[in-house]
Amino acid sequence: MKEDPRIIKTLSKLQKAFVMLLKTYDAGDINVRQISDEAGVTRGAFYSHFSDKKEFVNFTINELVGSLFNSSLKDSVGFVDEVNHKMIMEPMYYQSPTFLIKLQQIIKRIRLY
Repeated sequence: MKEDPRIIKTLSKLQKAFVMLLKTYDAGDINVRQISDEAGVTRGAFYSHFSDKKEFVNFTINELVGSLFNSSLKDSVGFVDEVNHKMIMEPMYYQSPTFLIKLQQIIKRIRLY
């Protein structure tokens, strides 16, 4: 992604909105309209950065896992180790319901946003 401050701001809004929605809904039940409405951006803005929800979720997960790597939070260490192992053994693990549920639990615990 580009380093344009407007793009960074939009992406941040979208990610924060998604995390906020995860506090109430399961990831699979959240749609693009909900994400963009919560973020206060248009669906067009969403689609100018991502081709679909799946691409957005993958991007967001990568960003969150990256932030967990840089975090010193003790309760995220086991999760990060598990993700590393599973990603090697099962490349599609991060798209599984198991992963998303665990990610939701950690987000709720550490309240990243």
